[in-house]
Amino acid sequence: MNKKIFFLAMLLGLAPFIASAQAAAPTITSISPTSIAAESSSTTLMVTGTNFVSGSTVRLNGTALTTTFVSATRLNATIPAANLQTAGSQSITVANPDGTTSNAVTLTVTTLPNTGLGPDENNGFIFDFVSLAGLISLATMALFLAWPKRSYSHLH
Repeated sequence: MNKKIFFLAMLLGLAPFIASAQAAAPTITSISPTSIAAESSSTTLMVTGTNFVSGSTVRLNGTALTTTFVSATRLNATIPAANLQTAGSQSITVANPDGTTSNAVTLTVTTLPNTGLGPDENNGFIFDFVSLAGLISLATMALFLAWPKRSYSHLH
């Protein structure tokens, strides 16, 4: 609220009425997803909470995201791929047009698991030795299970 208006309201004895009419601050109760893999493409974040209004903005580490008002309890925001390049914790808040800001909720950007299928910085091979050995073991087992079985009952 504008400080000049509030001061004038105090002088006129209306401050208690104006203060009680002020909108409640937004509150975040959950986000979905709560974690995103590093180097992901742009992702839609669903923010659930209370006291959202048309014009509420989801913020990532204080920077406004493109936000869609769905209802007083839900917002959708787009997190650009550029903000998902590095693993770590990111702070999600909601700012209402009146300047009130919500509690912060943590969004985790996780590291990508090493699958052994990508290039290795040490030698450039597509498969590392362990992955190749595992692949050979699986192929051998598949052949064994699929091989026709012979009956040796005539030897009895």
